[in-house]
Amino acid sequence: MQRKNFAVPVKLWASGCAIVGISMTSNTVLTCILALTGFLYLSVQHNWRALKSFGVFYIAMAVLLYLIRYQGLHMVVFSEFYVLMFWNLFAVFIVGWDLITTPPVFHPYHARTPPIHKNRKVTTLHRIRQLQSLIVISFS
Repeated sequence: MQRKNFAVPVKLWASGCAIVGISMTSNTVLTCILALTGFLYLSVQHNWRALKSFGVFYIAMAVLLYLIRYQGLHMVVFSEFYVLMFWNLFAVFIVGWDLITTPPVFHPYHARTPPIHKNRKVTTLHRIRQLQSLIVISFS
């Protein structure tokens, strides 16, 4: 029995849920709950690099929102509207970026070609044999 990879459908479903969740909340403070759920989503997948970079960006957005709201910060280059928009849609950015960076699912005939190791020198003859085996498999 052949295993199926459900990574992309699950991530599409998560993206849809994030978009629906964002559109159903009218309070901008409540979107932080969805963003924290997105951070939990990344941590369950052990995607620490994305978790760290999104965390830094989320903290920067929180500081900017605080400065805009309570200190009267007016930015010249970047509008306050965009900061609020990024804050509201942050859960969609997290899940959407994870969906975009998901590698494609390969067909079973790709498992027949040997993987190329870092310390193995790949010759032109080896590449020709790989292409020949793919052509034979695809036409059979």
